[in-house]
Amino acid sequence: NEKGKPVVAGMNWGGFYALDVQNERVKEYIRTVFDRVFDEWGFDMVKLDFLYAACIIPYGNKSRGRLMCEAMEFLRECCRDRIILGCGVPLAPTFGIVDACRIGCDAENSFEDKFYAKLTNQEIVSTKNAMTDTVFRRHLRRIFANDPDVFFLRKGGYKEAKYTDEQKRLLAKVNNMFGDVLFVSDDVGEYDEEQRALLAVGYAPFEGKVLSAEFVSPTEICVKYEQNSQIHTFTFDIYTGRNEDKI
Repeated sequence: NEKGKPVVAGMNWGGFYALDVQNERVKEYIRTVFDRVFDEWGFDMVKLDFLYAACIIPYGNKSRGRLMCEAMEFLRECCRDRIILGCGVPLAPTFGIVDACRIGCDAENSFEDKFYAKLTNQEIVSTKNAMTDTVFRRHLRRIFANDPDVFFLRKGGYKEAKYTDEQKRLLAKVNNMFGDVLFVSDDVGEYDEEQRALLAVGYAPFEGKVLSAEFVSPTEICVKYEQNSQIHTFTFDIYTGRNEDKI
């Protein structure tokens, strides 16, 4: 910062700092990291998270927007023709750079928000906000593959997902209908037959066409879509998870 002190880039893990991608020595180090990931380890895709930290403050007579754009261009150079899934990044600087991108906040491990969700911004971890982002940022699919974040099907175990069965199915359906990058945050090797069947439904391509989506009350979203020449009305409550899909 202006006092020469390191700037904290985020609060995760008790606070963290970011590398300065305007520094040529740093850039050379980052290049060697990606060379190892692709050429030695053999990966074809990387998920790059917390990217906003590249522009946490304006400096060097450059705006935050310019710093972010230059950082994304540099990362594309490092990744060559490999697939980039961007995450935690201002959206506009990713256009034409990433192949896929997270378009909203993380889904929470419980369907109900934690108490602190009301005390901060709408990008905080929240299933309610994640579903809202997924629905109303669907137009970004024209630019890259939308990543709506994960859904959960697990029962018990480590960090049990505090969802009812109806809420689990709802999140999976919203992700499937409006998202392109589909991840489940479970150990699928522990799934029973019912869970494997639900996973297959969650991963099956959505064959319908979304016609409209809007809030019809402060808590309810109504989606109209066409499938098999029939018009469906899919209504769900983002606070309770109650939902109905009727023709």
